[in-house]
Amino acid sequence: DEKVVFLTFDAGYDNGVLPKILDVLDEKNVKSTFFVTGDFIERESDLLMEIVWRGHLVGNHTWSHKDITKLSDQELETELRKVEGAYQRLTLRPMPKLFRPPAGQFNRESLLKVQDLGYKTFFWSLAYRDWLTDEQKGEEFAYKNVMDNLHNGAIILLHTVSEDNCKALGRIIDGIRAEGYAICNLDYFLKSSSSKEAACGRLF
Repeated sequence: DEKVVFLTFDAGYDNGVLPKILDVLDEKNVKSTFFVTGDFIERESDLLMEIVWRGHLVGNHTWSHKDITKLSDQELETELRKVEGAYQRLTLRPMPKLFRPPAGQFNRESLLKVQDLGYKTFFWSLAYRDWLTDEQKGEEFAYKNVMDNLHNGAIILLHTVSEDNCKALGRIIDGIRAEGYAICNLDYFLKSSSSKEAACGRLF
């Protein structure tokens, strides 16, 4: 079986780190998915366009990053549709139907509603407390958190505000590949088996 992992990012705001992350991804020829909130789209429209121009996917992380288990069906639909609309007005293209619930909070009803709206929901299997910008613990800490927990099929969640992630990202990508993994994007799950290689950072 092919060994694959998926590199994803959550983006609620930018503190100057994201442009450097994009440069590393370019340098390493890796495509990722960025799950964005409405606030990010409104405040960081230039960065959103940069993400799209560089060939990455953008997923829906809701408009206001609320606990979706506490929303009515209509409120949840509004949260997703507002992000879709803002994305489409900015990029002039439909938004990929990729969803990640804020803070990973969900219940059966909310996931069924998201599915009814045409979305595939993506959680993660590898993450750490990297979003606390005043508690960054260094490049080596970030590197070890990813590499020590790497497994086949891993969906890695990193936050775009982490300096540690940014500094370690090149090494992380090299380390993942050295372990024999292909780094794929989430459209891997939307493609036929014959075209899955297009979703990966290297060919099968």
